[in-house]
Amino acid sequence: MGYNSNKYAALSYSDIELIDYLQVLNTSKKSSRTNFDFTKVIISWDTETNPSFINLLQGPYNIYSYAEMGDEMKKEEWNKPKINK
Repeated sequence: MGYNSNKYAALSYSDIELIDYLQVLNTSKKSSRTNFDFTKVIISWDTETNPSFINLLQGPYNIYSYAEMGDEMKKEEWNKPKINK
């Protein structure tokens, strides 16, 4: 399978300790993309089935295809830090 068939999930950052890095392509917390306010983290995997730890998550999460993840990453929360005036 190529990277464009990977699955992705945007998880609540509060669930980062529940990620089993043996089941995903990310290798550690440091290799997992977070949004600018550290409320979400992205993981990816290349299997048809979801990683088993997904069922243990406490916070909200969304699962995306490659194309859907591309659209998600265009959102401001992933690209531009909020500046409080």
